[in-house]
Amino acid sequence: VPLWLDIARALGVMAAALAAALLTAFVLVRRLRRSISDPIGKLINAAQKVSASQNYTLRIAHNRNDELGVLIDSFNNMLAQIEGRGAALTHHRDELERQVGVRTEQLEKAKNAAEAASRAKSAFLATMSHEIRTPMNGVLGMTEMLLGTELTETQRNYTRLVKQSGEHLLVIINDILDFSKIEAGKLTVEYINFNLWDLLDDIHTVYTPQAEAKNIPLHFDIANDIPVAICGDPNRLRQIMANLLGNAVKFTDQGRILARVRIASEDNQAVMLRFEVHDTGIGISREARSRIFEAFSQADDSTTRKYGGTGLGLAISKQLVELMGGSIGVENALTQGSVFWFTVAFDKRRVDPDAPGDHQHTIDGLRVLLVDESETSRIGLERHLATWRVECDAAESADEALERLDEAARAGRPYDAAILDMELAHTSGLLLAAQIKLDAAARATRLVLLSP
Repeated sequence: VPLWLDIARALGVMAAALAAALLTAFVLVRRLRRSISDPIGKLINAAQKVSASQNYTLRIAHNRNDELGVLIDSFNNMLAQIEGRGAALTHHRDELERQVGVRTEQLEKAKNAAEAASRAKSAFLATMSHEIRTPMNGVLGMTEMLLGTELTETQRNYTRLVKQSGEHLLVIINDILDFSKIEAGKLTVEYINFNLWDLLDDIHTVYTPQAEAKNIPLHFDIANDIPVAICGDPNRLRQIMANLLGNAVKFTDQGRILARVRIASEDNQAVMLRFEVHDTGIGISREARSRIFEAFSQADDSTTRKYGGTGLGLAISKQLVELMGGSIGVENALTQGSVFWFTVAFDKRRVDPDAPGDHQHTIDGLRVLLVDESETSRIGLERHLATWRVECDAAESADEALERLDEAARAGRPYDAAILDMELAHTSGLLLAAQIKLDAAARATRLVLLSP
């Protein structure tokens, strides 16, 4: 029994000691929490509030002098520095916005002034172009009349020089007028029915003498399947072709010039035509191709001094092509020179009764003799007749034509028709026609005379 009493007393002492230890630990934990955990919790809560609200005016109050007090003071100082920098940034932002507003207002005023000056310049150019063009037309008209009077050879040469200079000046005036219309947004296109083949023939007639004056052949290669009657602006199309052909003649000293027309796409309502002008001139560098369609731009700065011109022709052509729903560009030729091309869309409003192919049933299988000394013209006509399924033979001279007609008559297969060039070298188309009509065997052959 005494042993158990000793054990019980020992256990009591141990239990009392454990209780005292737990009480002491509890007191120490509460004091530690108040001195360490609570300040750290305040720091965490303050950091979370600042992060969520971006409000850097928050501060943590304390009266501690230990390490946690230093930490809290450092946190408060950090918030104060961030707040100061935020205020400075806000001030700078407001100042920048104010300056941007002022500059924007100044730029707006400068832009309005520049637009007003541009409109005034365009109006001035348009007015002056009209005012200058009117007396220039009078000068050219009177010069033309003067050339029709009796003049000495010296006077005639001087008058021709005046006329040529006036025509060149009128071209420059027209370019300036068109450019001023472009800048003023008043350049327009018409939509009227016209005959494309007649227009291309007129252009060929105008520029062939200019090319021949430089001993450069100018050929037109027109696809046989392009529509004859289309709807668009013939004057603007003529202006674009004139610019491209004029440049080709100007910058080509030897070789040839070829104008080509093909169908790019076609449906029942419209046709997209592709026009190309090939030359063997000075060519255009890759760097210059990117700016050659800009106003007052040349492939080479020296070309204006050497060849003349305003540098507006291609810029105007680009505007006209885009107004007509197409595009324009330039490429280097395979061997020498350049290839300018553009595409334009036209409406097909009606079918021309004289269009190629409309009367094929009446000419299929006809035997035709073609008499032309020019190989280029002969090949072109042969190609046209072949598309109409006409059996065609060619003769290079009047003597060869008479022999072929006689041989065909003797064989019992006379030619149904003969197409004769009016300007044969050793005779004339009229004289050859008269010789054919005098021959009883060939008299039934119908004759077609072609004039240049």
